[in-house]
Amino acid sequence: FKIDVKPFETPELSDGKFTIQFVADDPMWRDAISTEYIFGTVEPLFKFPFTFANGPIKFGEWQKEFTYVNTNDTETPFKLVVEGVGDYCQISNDNGEFIRVNKAITDGQKLIIDTSTGIVKLINADGTESYANQFVTLDSTLDMKLHEDSNVMTYDNGVATLPIATIQINQYYLGV
Repeated sequence: FKIDVKPFETPELSDGKFTIQFVADDPMWRDAISTEYIFGTVEPLFKFPFTFANGPIKFGEWQKEFTYVNTNDTETPFKLVVEGVGDYCQISNDNGEFIRVNKAITDGQKLIIDTSTGIVKLINADGTESYANQFVTLDSTLDMKLHEDSNVMTYDNGVATLPIATIQINQYYLGV
């Protein structure tokens, strides 16, 4: 488990010793290792045995949804990492909240949305990073959290290509 803290004040060194106090702006404990899920699934369209009598074969259909069950009563932030091309990036939940980034993502770029810090970053193919918060729409909920129980998240990129995105979650806890 881990928690983010910072020094309350600069310690004073006296006889080679000092005392330091820490403060936690977000006093929630969370898993030290994040759990990563692939955003979206392939819904199978047929089962074995099958026939090819009705035309072209379509093995499955890409679903732009992800369902996560938050098993505790603490709202949990997440990090969305988008690597697929798109005209924009929008993630929405079943509560009606959404985050929309009006920035086209090209091949080789990566967009990272961190709802715990409210920071959106764009990483180019050459590894250079830049902040992309200026592309977030004003009606977005940048501090969106995974609420208690079942969360249905939907991803949209504005194009017909498959969404290549992962969601990283460090489950929050009230005490450890």
